[in-house]
Amino acid sequence: MRLDDDATSISSFRTNFTHASSSSQSSFSSKKVQSTLTKHSVRNISKSEIPTFYNFLIRMTVANGWAFHWVNNPSTLGFFNWLNPKLKLPDRKQLAGPILDQAIENIENLRQEKLNQIHEKAGITLSFDGWKNIINQELFGVMIVLPSGETLVWKAVDISGQRERAIDIIPHIEQIIGELKEKSIKIAAIVSDSAAAYASARRQLRLKYPEYVFLPCFAHQCNLAVGEIFKESSTLAKASADAVKLFLYFTQPNNAYFIGKLRKIQLELYNKRYAIIKPGDTRWNSYYECYKSLIRTKQALRNLATRYEPLEATSSRSTELYLPTNICQIIMNDSFWSQISQLATLMKPYCGALDKLQADKARLFDVALAFGYFIKFWEENGDRSLAEGMISHLKKRWKDWEQPLLLLALILHPKYRLDKFNPDLESINFVVMGDWLCYYYQAWTSQKPTKLLFEFESYRIKKSPFNNDTFEQFENDILAYWYYCSTLYKELGLIATKIFSICVNSASVERLFSSMGFLHTPRRNKLKYEKVVAMAQLRADIHQTENEKKRKCESKKLQLLLIIKQNNQEINNENEESQANVQEMLEDLQDETGYITTEEDWQERLEEW
Repeated sequence: MRLDDDATSISSFRTNFTHASSSSQSSFSSKKVQSTLTKHSVRNISKSEIPTFYNFLIRMTVANGWAFHWVNNPSTLGFFNWLNPKLKLPDRKQLAGPILDQAIENIENLRQEKLNQIHEKAGITLSFDGWKNIINQELFGVMIVLPSGETLVWKAVDISGQRERAIDIIPHIEQIIGELKEKSIKIAAIVSDSAAAYASARRQLRLKYPEYVFLPCFAHQCNLAVGEIFKESSTLAKASADAVKLFLYFTQPNNAYFIGKLRKIQLELYNKRYAIIKPGDTRWNSYYECYKSLIRTKQALRNLATRYEPLEATSSRSTELYLPTNICQIIMNDSFWSQISQLATLMKPYCGALDKLQADKARLFDVALAFGYFIKFWEENGDRSLAEGMISHLKKRWKDWEQPLLLLALILHPKYRLDKFNPDLESINFVVMGDWLCYYYQAWTSQKPTKLLFEFESYRIKKSPFNNDTFEQFENDILAYWYYCSTLYKELGLIATKIFSICVNSASVERLFSSMGFLHTPRRNKLKYEKVVAMAQLRADIHQTENEKKRKCESKKLQLLLIIKQNNQEINNENEESQANVQEMLEDLQDETGYITTEEDWQERLEEW
């Protein structure tokens, strides 16, 4: 039966459905009256439910990236009229205006509640970055990262009429600092990427605001460190450029003939198709994936090059298509495949560190561990010339960072302390680190410490609660552990909670810009950036809600698995006890009767005989 949009068809559908329901009721006892399905599927929406309905509509709109006028589309109206004629959809202006505004107001109220719940000794991380939207507006985006790792959209400002200089950036940063101070929001650190203007702004503001920690985005620093591989090896740089050439050739629409042939060969060899991953301009993880995707389909590429390699002498009238000579040379070059395999091996540890440092819960001790891992990796690398060059670059980068803060983050972690350091180093010990603790305490509080070193000594000797047994009860939640310790050890707790509440990247701002790019498309270029920021804020809240649901679901699964494991362990223990009882009974039987009950008894008897 075809349902048209007109009311007659819908009325006919409902009438037919009612007749079918009535006829089915006649088979039942007259004492039992079964209500029709239409009574439950079509109902009036109460006034109190309308805001909830509107909230679902706006969240559905933003989550799917739909234009606001979808609610005015006749197909949409027809669907909702069929679903429930009592549902009245808002128009485009209502959806993009009051309904969106109400959703953002609810999110901002929730945001303020979360900011008010921050521990008094911790603080937020303020991260910012710049971006150009679809209409080339230069936007200055600002995000707040809570100590828990949760990200909150703060604002975005249009700075299109200004030059990208530190002198232009600093007033915006100071304005945001002032806004947060007015709202009594405590700042622990300010993080930005390594662009020249932002780096200069950090250096200048560090002197003016010593109570804040100014850091570069360490995920960006890790990306820059990967790029140094190509500065040290021109051979690897050429291999990477050749890999990009292969990607570009086999993704160009003009080369659809050979793309189709490659897919056919892949099906013959692997029974599936493999795509060549696109390398990003500034994300070296994507280059690693590009190399791996090429290696995965190496045999298919070589088969294609063998079949369609251009002949030395071809007729101008020939209708055969051949691969370009340079593409065939790359594919058939054994050195190329060896070099991109080497690149994949070299970049794998960096990609692992990048995945960690790009997370919102990445902390300063993660940076120190990643840096130590890089040094160890290159020290064990067989190519000494490349390794020495890379170690030199890493040491230079380490000198530019705030080393004492990174070292303290590692030392104040009960799981690491001084275990990761060379014991022969005289410059890294609890006495030297105690001096740095006093420096940071005075810089951050404008007061001299009174018990800080005494508390640090208690930490050094692992006096409770600084022992391993106490830390293990917090399930590796280092911040919760120091919240607990700070109730008794206030001065050391103040330093530790601030250090471990700092997020070390500005990836959250880039995710904000990515979301804005998803919403602000060429077809929707008339949207104002303020509206796009609001939609991106709502989209971030949707993702956060979904992630929380996933975490709760995973937590429940983990708890269930633990219960099953414990039950299995108890069953195994009972079986072991039962087997032990049986063995004991057999031994008693052997002692009392002299019967042979086991293989060991038989061996003993043989020896006696």
